Amino acid sequence: MMLHHNFTLDLLQPGTPHRIPVKQGDTLTHSLDILLTANGEPWIFPADATPVLRWHASDPGSGKYARGIYDTLPGGVHAWTAAENLLNIITVPQMFALPGLVQADVLLIQGEKTLATFNFEFYVNPTPVNGTEPEAQSFYKVASLDQINAAISALEEWKASADLLLTNLEHEFFELKQIVLGP
Repeated sequence: MMLHHNFTLDLLQPGTPHRIPVKQGDTLTHSLDILLTANGEPWIFPADATPVLRWHASDPGSGKYARGIYDTLPGGVHAWTAAENLLNIITVPQMFALPGLVQADVLLIQGEKTLATFNFEFYVNPTPVNGTEPEAQSFYKVASLDQINAAISALEEWKASADLLLTNLEHEFFELKQIVLGP
């Protein structure tokens, strides 16, 4: 399944970078569908231009980081398509390996010339369990309501037996006290 993130980007008035929420560990599931404009007018993508995506991810908690530059996906397939003023870029799996902020930009080049650069961000929501944490212990395993009710009944029977035993012990203690201390 491909998740499409649609947004318009004005190359001459970029403003605040778009922030896209993703999940840690997502692989090849996101497509950036970017409508390119210049001062509000469609900016037609040149046929001989190439977009290159550059990114940097860091996890402040662990000190780990990852970064990359690409225009091709693993396996050699182009990571992008362009038609008129619509640019589609597919993300690479490594971008979402670490939780936190991924800063990215697209460099549009034509031969040796840079046509434009624009920024955007991914916020990578952490995966709650990634296989490296210690597994939590299960302290309570009951398969059915009948088992719960049976456990409650057993506890009530145990309490009644304990109450009877306590009453008998109190009675025995009173009798022993009478024998030792007298009436």
